[in-house]
Amino acid sequence: VELYERDAVPGGRLRLLRRCGRSAELLGSIEHLVGELGRLEVPVQTDTVVDAELLRASEADVVVLATGARPPEPPLPRGDGSVPVITVDEALSGRYDGARVVVVDHRGMEEGALTAEALALAGSPVTIATPMATVGANIGFTRIREHLLRLYGAGVEMVASTQTIGIEDGRVITRHVHSHVRG
Repeated sequence: VELYERDAVPGGRLRLLRRCGRSAELLGSIEHLVGELGRLEVPVQTDTVVDAELLRASEADVVVLATGARPPEPPLPRGDGSVPVITVDEALSGRYDGARVVVVDHRGMEEGALTAEALALAGSPVTIATPMATVGANIGFTRIREHLLRLYGAGVEMVASTQTIGIEDGRVITRHVHSHVRG
C-alpha cells in the first residue's frame, strides 16, 4: 500500500476546521490516521499529483481513488458583482476576517453554522440566512442546541425562512419564503 497526497499534508478540507472553535477537535482524527499510517509503515508521498504516468509506473494491482471533498459552487445569483460570492473554503481562509459576511445556508448542516461561528470569532459581523424554518435544520436534535448557543454567543444574527435572491449596489437582497417580503 502506498498513499499519494496532492497537498503538503494529509487532511484536505477537514483541515479548515482549525478555525472552527470546538469543532477543531476533529483534527485529532487526521493526526490519529496519519499516526496509524506511520505505525503500519505505509509510505506517504505528499505534494504529489497522481496522473496516468505515475499510475503506469506504480504497477499497482488496485487503485483506490479518494478525491476528497470539494466545496460546491455557491448556488447563488452572482448579482452585479458589488459583493463577492465565495465558497466556504475561501471564507475560512482568513482573507475575509473582519468583513461583514452573510453566510447563506441552503443545506442546514454543520458547515454553515461552523463557518458563521469561525468568521464571527475572527471579528466579522455575521448573518446566517437560510430558507429553512430554522438555522441548522438538519444538524440533528442532539447537536443543534450546542450549535445555536455557540452562534448566539459569538453574536451571529440568524435569519430563517429567508432566500437570498440577488446582490445589488453592495447589498444582499433577500425574500422571506412565506410572506415574500423583500429585505
